[in-house]
Amino acid sequence: HSGGPDQAQARDRLYRKAQLLVPETCKDPAHLALWLGYAAELSRVDEAKARTTYGYLKARGIGQDDARFYAHWAAFEDAAGKPEAAKDVRETAASKGLVIDDGGSAPTAAVAVAVPTATVEAVTEAAEAEAAPPPPPLSTALSA
Repeated sequence: HSGGPDQAQARDRLYRKAQLLVPETCKDPAHLALWLGYAAELSRVDEAKARTTYGYLKARGIGQDDARFYAHWAAFEDAAGKPEAAKDVRETAASKGLVIDDGGSAPTAAVAVAVPTATVEAVTEAAEAEAAPPPPPLSTALSA
């Protein structure tokens, strides 16, 4: 995901629109993939907001029974130089009987987020069809 500020802003808008279109109670794996992608985008620009996003997901129970959630969170903490936090995340996953294979503490082994193309296309169409201004960034809502 390279590109300049305009591309980063476009991705942020896409993620925010998608999050509004999918109810929090959705158990579809694509929903978790969407959130993990958003957290990954945030981690590139604002470590604190990315960490807040993982906390939000945990508090809302999003991904709590999916090893991908813990693998991504642990890899994020490792990449942020927080090996103890990453260890805690891995231990939480293990306590739930989940096995994460993220290559140990190697942040480069973080799992890539794959959002199905159909999901991206549907969200893009819905976002383009909306005439209302975009909602405030999710990160703003999370920090409130």
